[in-house]
Amino acid sequence: MSSTQHRLTVKMAALLAPKYKAEFTAAIASRTPLSQEELSVHTVDRLKEIWRLVKPNKPMAVLPPNWKKFDLQGLKDLYQDVCLPFYERENDGHWTRYRKTQLVTELEVYQEDRRAEIEAGNELTPVESSSPLCPKCQIPMLTRTNRLNKEEFFGCYRFPSCKATLPIKYDNKSTKEVQLQMTKQAELDGKAKVVKTEIIPKVNKTRKRPEGGYSAASDGSWAHAQIVTDSDEDAKEKRFNVNLTEEEMLKVESQRAQAAMKNK
Repeated sequence: MSSTQHRLTVKMAALLAPKYKAEFTAAIASRTPLSQEELSVHTVDRLKEIWRLVKPNKPMAVLPPNWKKFDLQGLKDLYQDVCLPFYERENDGHWTRYRKTQLVTELEVYQEDRRAEIEAGNELTPVESSSPLCPKCQIPMLTRTNRLNKEEFFGCYRFPSCKATLPIKYDNKSTKEVQLQMTKQAELDGKAKVVKTEIIPKVNKTRKRPEGGYSAASDGSWAHAQIVTDSDEDAKEKRFNVNLTEEEMLKVESQRAQAAMKNK
């Protein structure tokens, strides 16, 4: 194995089975849009939990199942099919002289090299979870409870570094289902390979609107769904000093009208 191949193998091992904080940040960064600097603010325990959520379910298979149980001819055929094109070796029949143990060793090395190449090329399987992904971090979210109204919502595992939240349901559908539909539609439209979906919940108009908008979470991070603009009447009223009484405001308006008439 060349030194370059060895480094790729070591890198892949650190990314797939991290042990130290730097390895966890590198592994998570390889699976999410987050940088290692953003992740370094978390403890190792928090990083371990985030890694549990985003790591691949299992290493990507690059050889057939139970390939080591193939007979000698089967291993030779497999070597010819995968090793020759991968290493660009000459098709001169050199493998026909290999013993079974040598073929197994060659295929094991190929397996590690191929996985390292996949890792280096970011060909990992997408993050899978039953909960929606954080719109910013692309990490599966956890269920939290609003301390004020006791309603449940989804929050980011990186809180308080990330305060993104999502509702449990959106339009009577699970938020996860809606997010998947939005992602698939965006992919069909060819907008992007990786789509960050953002869901803005519908406002419950039966509730009184607090100052600044509606909120289903204590931090109100996803709740500001509407932007209220001033009507013409509101704009007209704002021309007056709010400290004047209504009578004083009318008097000022009358004086302005009289002045305008004189100037004509």
